Amino acid sequence: MKNQILFFLFSLFLLGCLADSDLTCPAGFKLVNQSKCLKIFPTSLKHLEAETTCRGFGGTLVTVKNAIDNRNIVNMAANSGASYTWLGIFCFGNDTSSCYHDDGTGALTYNSFQSGYPKSGLGGCVYMPTIGKTAGQWVNGQCEVSSHAFICEVPTTFIDPLCTHNFDGYCYLPSHEFSSDTLQNTTFEEAMVICEEQGGAKLVSIHSQKENDFIKSIYKYINFPQIFIGAKVYIGFSWVDDTRWDYDYTNPVASSDGKCLKMDTSGKIENGGMWSPVDCKEANFFLCKRPMFGVSEKEINPKFKRQLTVPASTDFPDFSHCNTTLYLAPGIITSFGYPEKSVPTYCTWNLAVLGPYRLGLFFNDFSTASELNITDEYGKVLSNPMGNLSPFQVLAPTNIVSMSYNSKMDAPDGYHGFSVTILPF
Repeated sequence: MKNQILFFLFSLFLLGCLADSDLTCPAGFKLVNQSKCLKIFPTSLKHLEAETTCRGFGGTLVTVKNAIDNRNIVNMAANSGASYTWLGIFCFGNDTSSCYHDDGTGALTYNSFQSGYPKSGLGGCVYMPTIGKTAGQWVNGQCEVSSHAFICEVPTTFIDPLCTHNFDGYCYLPSHEFSSDTLQNTTFEEAMVICEEQGGAKLVSIHSQKENDFIKSIYKYINFPQIFIGAKVYIGFSWVDDTRWDYDYTNPVASSDGKCLKMDTSGKIENGGMWSPVDCKEANFFLCKRPMFGVSEKEINPKFKRQLTVPASTDFPDFSHCNTTLYLAPGIITSFGYPEKSVPTYCTWNLAVLGPYRLGLFFNDFSTASELNITDEYGKVLSNPMGNLSPFQVLAPTNIVSMSYNSKMDAPDGYHGFSVTILPF
């Protein structure tokens, strides 16, 4: 009790001292233009290796939103001795409207492509020279052929001397770091109480892929298979801190059951970090989260719940996105006519996620008379499933997948088609 009173008094002191704190960056990152936290890695890596490094900090390759950003990035890379640097941009075609920022903010509103770029067929990854006549002018190329230096970008945050895991204005408090006189693994309800005792923290809610990546990094070298996160079933899953359900990383093919959510933290599977149901009375380690001292908590939105069931079919004839030229994850696609009997139709799909991630296909219902053809971006077959199958997943080696299916024999043979959730991993 004495420790809790001292913690509270010190918190009030910090609240007064830090109310007008300037933005800061995590250790090793530099605040640039009062808007970006950047770190240069002059060692040349292939694109996926560079992106994986940045994701380990809860970030992406550097994004470029204006000419000032571009100039700062050129100077930072050139001063480190790098001749080229990867950018946090991926292009799916040969015009700038097909190019998207890695941080999920959408298509480009500013670009510095060399004349004639982006070029279709060269590859979707974007980089730029930092010295010579073309310094600062972007080009696109194959992701896993060239190796370049790179700059990682993470969100800005605020100073909080009491916080070890500081990210995007919040402090993250893993239970395994609590003092020995505090329960470190326990039931969901008890975990909520313990979080409140940590300066009014809550069981963690998660609102972006970058935040999920940052949380994974906390447990990178800790051998825990799972932790509680702060979601519980009411009508559907919702965050117990009443924040918006604006990001969902539940595993569509999870076989576990329960009314609370756990996050895989083992690091032993390709798509680690996904969430799945768990018994609330099971004992688990857990993660608490609170706003930084001296920073007002972000607006709490009305509670948005993740529904546990697929919405019933409506008067719309089709939700298959059949013959889509570019479908960006996350989302759900189906065979034509699903969930009723499949309509005899030949469909193709070009599926993708943003540049930092690989693409995962999670089939939660599968019933086909013929093979579904799934290939990577180079045309290599990843899988040809058919028949009545239990839920399964197909994890692609890159961020682009193509599928094709002819459902002409489904209805005559008594099959009803498929539904698949497309997610990054």
